[in-house]
Formats: sequence, structure tokens, C-alpha cells
Amino acid sequence: MTLSSLGLLNYVTPSVFIPSLSRVFAQGEKQGWGGWGVFTVVRFLLLRCILGLVGLEVFMIKFHEASECLGGATLQRALLCSLAFLNQMLGIVQINPLLQDRLFLFLFGGEDCFREEEEWTMQHVWCAMLAKRIWAAAVVR
Repeated sequence: MTLSSLGLLNYVTPSVFIPSLSRVFAQGEKQGWGGWGVFTVVRFLLLRCILGLVGLEVFMIKFHEASECLGGATLQRALLCSLAFLNQMLGIVQINPLLQDRLFLFLFGGEDCFREEEEWTMQHVWCAMLAKRIWAAAVVR
């Protein structure tokens, strides 16, 4: 996995933001809306706003660089710049964690497709058991 400032936009894409927001609201309800629940939601929203603004600024810089590269360039250079920009844009949404989260939601979410504390615990135990079996199989070889 690579670290990119452009990857910060991953956290504000609707497919990542909305499930995370629903989890934070559920956590806020559990903590109570009197104090820490509101703090948790406000902290989440402020952090996502900051990540979105930084990601947008990085996107604008990359877009400006790509547009300057394309202006008056030869066909080969323009193609290379376009492919480099496309590669950077495709890296914004991390597909593997998104698919893994959806798979776990299907497996452990229950009828309401929402994981409660018990279902989260069951998911963590299942992942730990899987890691243990993978480790045991790797050690045997």
C-alpha cells in the first residue's frame, strides 16, 4: 500500500463516508447525545472536512500539473502525462478495504445489515482465527 495525499479523498467518497458516518452515529447514540456522543460526531465531521479540503487541494495541484504537461506537448508526452494522471486518480478509492468491509457486512451484519458490538466482536474473532490458521499453514511449510 502506498501513501498519497491524493488518497485522502478516499475518506470523503460516498461509498466510504456514508457507512463510516452511520457507524459514528450509532456510536454517538450508544455514548449518549449529552456529551461524548456529540463530540464523537463533530470530531468525525471536522476530520473528514479537513481530509476533504487537503485532498481537494492536492487534486487541484495534480490537475494543474497535468494540464500544463498537456499544453503544447508531443503526442507521446501527452499520452504519458494522461496515463500518469489517470493512474493517480484510480488510486483515490482503495478497492480492497472497501470490498472487504462490504463482505464482512454481508457475513456479520445480520438481517439489518448493521454490525452491533457483538457482531463486531465475532468479526474480530473470526479474523484472528483466520490469521492463526494462515500462520500455522505458513510455519509448516
